[in-house]
Amino acid sequence: MYIALGSAFETRLLEALERAGIEATPRLVWLVLGLGGVFGLVQVVVFTLVAGLITHAVARLLGGSADAHCSVACYALAMIPSGFKAITVAVLAFLLGAENVPLTTGGVYSGGALLTLFDPFSLWAALLLGMGLAKIHGLSIVRAFGISFSIFVVGWAMSAALTAAQGALV
Repeated sequence: MYIALGSAFETRLLEALERAGIEATPRLVWLVLGLGGVFGLVQVVVFTLVAGLITHAVARLLGGSADAHCSVACYALAMIPSGFKAITVAVLAFLLGAENVPLTTGGVYSGGALLTLFDPFSLWAALLLGMGLAKIHGLSIVRAFGISFSIFVVGWAMSAALTAAQGALV
């Protein structure tokens, strides 16, 4: 994804460095972009562990019986559609140009606020998480999907708040 979006990130980084009065060399730019990729990967791993543990705690409160490592693994595997989303955005950015791809917090852009926030990849992940929780924790389908769709709704609400804040700041 960084390869496809690298030129757009590089342009914005060069503009920011110029405004700050810092001389930008190609090595500095790619060092910053590379560190951003490393920190992004660390962020994904930490977020997955924390969210998996929260999912485990909620599932145990609702009568689940699996270990924490099973819950975290279930959560991590359910997030595979997020990787497909990243690949899809990277391919679209490569084909259409990074400036033409809607890199919003949601996945579908049609000009309407609701569809901008709707992310089919997150819905797919919620379905996978519900099926996984039902299987590993021995929960009923209703409880398992209640947990997974609650996480989906919280994520959607956070996306809505971020989009509203981004609109207010621009």
